[in-house]
Amino acid sequence: AINESWQDLLDVIFALREVDVLPSRIAEFDDFADSQGNPLPPSKFAISSQHKVREYNQSISSTSNSASNDGFWRSLFGFGSKSVIRDANNTDKIDVDVTKTSDLLECLKKIANHAQLDQIIMKHPNNNIAKRILSKLIDCLLPAEIDDPRFEHNSVFALELAARLLISNNSNSTDLFPMFLSKFEELFAPKTPGSEDSSLVLKFPYLLERIVVTIMRACIHLYDIVELRIHLQKSLKLIEDLPSSFTRTIGDRLGCGLAIVLRGCFYLFETSDEWSTIKTLLDIAAQDKSGRGFVFDGIASVIDYALPSPDGEEDEGEENKIEPMLSHDGAEAMTTLLLNFLHGSYENDLTYKIPSMMCMKKVYGCLQGARTLSNTSHDH
Repeated sequence: AINESWQDLLDVIFALREVDVLPSRIAEFDDFADSQGNPLPPSKFAISSQHKVREYNQSISSTSNSASNDGFWRSLFGFGSKSVIRDANNTDKIDVDVTKTSDLLECLKKIANHAQLDQIIMKHPNNNIAKRILSKLIDCLLPAEIDDPRFEHNSVFALELAARLLISNNSNSTDLFPMFLSKFEELFAPKTPGSEDSSLVLKFPYLLERIVVTIMRACIHLYDIVELRIHLQKSLKLIEDLPSSFTRTIGDRLGCGLAIVLRGCFYLFETSDEWSTIKTLLDIAAQDKSGRGFVFDGIASVIDYALPSPDGEEDEGEENKIEPMLSHDGAEAMTTLLLNFLHGSYENDLTYKIPSMMCMKKVYGCLQGARTLSNTSHDH
């Protein structure tokens, strides 16, 4: 039944969203926030996508036959029908129609709220059902019609629902996330295999932005699952090759998300390849001013938490020394990034010169201590 009916349910959810009657718990996107808890402002890609849909809706609502051309929802609300044409001689009729529409919207809000659509989508202990629902959702990430102005608007919403399904069913995530990765790789691949053509997803930058956010959210919530790390690493590497013009535009989200990944997962990075990936991505995010502060704060937070201060250790016995939680590969990655901040490598920005020196002192102290301890053990 899921295979036959899920697409119909999804169409209904999209339609309810179009007329703004979905409850906020399902309509609003999960997104990153700054250190004060303020949500990041919409990107220019988000604003452009919303503007495109608004223009399209206005164009079809001003067409007299839009109700018949656009199906049930247009006819239901009377968009473009003669009964709601503004006619000074028929004001009473207009008032009645507006009232009916308002009452209908209120009724739909109540229905959508009580339907618990978020619960239908999110929590599924049955792995097979979860996979079927997820399959239908991620199918929406490829356009049936490339020129449909509503595609990106609907696809980012489908992606949000899919991400919530994944995170809410983390016990099944080893089966679910590879489905995301497969679709992302398909979208990121060149349009013509073997060519240097841009990938399909670059035509829809807001969808690409939300894919990047989804990858980072998946790492934040699922990196502690060992079996998933290779898939999460592959998804992070997809971001590395994106054009700088794109990554700069979403610099704040990229920097904020990666800072959270770094702070929450650094102790899980066990290989030099993992550290190389996160270092590369943090460097990309720091290229733009909007992401630079997030990147530095993430690095500083990890260093402050994971490394003991070199001051105050001199009187401690060897048995009381605190073992650094940051690996040697991690310390080297942090050092490379801190040197970039120190030398103003990011647009000649020297704002972080002094704090980066303080962080580097701590990293160097711990690296030197680790070398000393290693040499002592070899001597014995």
